[in-house]
Order: sequence, then C-alpha cells, then structure tokens
Amino acid sequence: MAVLTGPETPQLHRARSVLGVLAERGGLEGLPATEALMTLELVHPPLPPLERVGPGSATVDDGLAALNEAAAAAADPAEAARIALAAEALRIPVLG
Repeated sequence: MAVLTGPETPQLHRARSVLGVLAERGGLEGLPATEALMTLELVHPPLPPLERVGPGSATVDDGLAALNEAAAAAADPAEAARIALAAEALRIPVLG
C-alpha cells in the first residue's frame, strides 16, 4: 500500500532540510529548530520524507531565510500561517 504525501514546494523542502540539520545538531539551536520542524511536519497528508543531509553549516539565520522563502512560495494561506508559526518557534531563545 502506497503512502500518500502532500504537495511540497522546493522552498519548503529546503526550509525543512535546514531545520533538520539544526535539529540534529542539538544544543541551543536544536530545540527551537525541532519545534519549528514539527510545526511544519504535523500536517495531513504528510509531507514527503526528508533525506538526511548530515551536519551542515546551517545557522538559525539560514533557517529563517529559508522559511521566509517558503512562505513567499506557499500554496495557500494555511500553509503560509504554518510556516510563520515555524519561524516564530525558531526565534524563541532557549535558556542554557
């Protein structure tokens, strides 16, 4: 049985990939990146799986820029709102 996935723009895929790199890194960037990624992932039908991109040199600013690009290319207002929530989650500082 095939699993149906929802549509995804290249910009949203890039944003999810950058957030995945930040989330895997952990630390003070990892927690908000994980929350931002989960904000994007919790949709039905689910988005296509992400490929592991490994530990990159992505920064929170890269993540915010990618989310801005994804919001500009969003297919509908609901997707744009979800992307805005993800960007807000990424901006929340974690007290260490």
